[in-house]
Amino acid sequence: MAMFLPPSGALTMTAVNAAFGLGTHIGAYRGARWYRANATTGTFPSTGLDLNQFHSKGGTSPVTPGSQSFSSSGTFTVPLYATLTITAKGGSGGGGGGGGNIGSASAGTAGGTSSFGAFVSAQPGGAGTPGFAGGNGTPGTPGAGSDGTPAGGAGGIPSSPGGIQVGGFGGPGGNGGKTQATLISPASGGSGPTVGAHVTVTVGGGGSGGAGGAWFVSGFNGVSGPGGSGTAGSVAVSWA
Repeated sequence: MAMFLPPSGALTMTAVNAAFGLGTHIGAYRGARWYRANATTGTFPSTGLDLNQFHSKGGTSPVTPGSQSFSSSGTFTVPLYATLTITAKGGSGGGGGGGGNIGSASAGTAGGTSSFGAFVSAQPGGAGTPGFAGGNGTPGTPGAGSDGTPAGGAGGIPSSPGGIQVGGFGGPGGNGGKTQATLISPASGGSGPTVGAHVTVTVGGGGSGGAGGAWFVSGFNGVSGPGGSGTAGSVAVSWA
């Protein structure tokens, strides 16, 4: 458990040793790391060290490291921290529907943006375009920074009655984008959220798949396959 010396008054090396555990010779503390109760940190100078420089300091970080992951939107209560690392992934796009020869298929829809308050935002994957009678749709655009996950929905498959392909494949949806950032506590001069604040976490949903196009061949009719739905994104937070 972290212990901190009082902010004022006379100090003894016995008290310093209780807070730091490096002994009762002041020379042992030159260059040693110190912490304050607000999680700010630093090191003692290698020369000119005196007892007045130990006020409000201790040798153990007060931060209990931890992490929390969000697969759906929610609220994060900011714990005591020095650094917050955020990894956000946007939702992926839906695939376009498979094409037909008498009715148009439809495109999928884009995924949703994932964010950690106003601090971090991850772009979603774009929607796949539909297939058509003369060819295949195009894939949706991946979100910026995409590492391939979450993957976009698959494109719809055209029907082939009697072995005759009557339309094109729908384009797959784009992968969700990825953003990673490290936020520094305001106590250390950073622009991260204040301790105890409630930060809104938004997890972008996956885009919906497009409908397949209608077809008619040799007295038979039907509809090609729809595009697959995209996958929701995520937000992960760790602190130390």
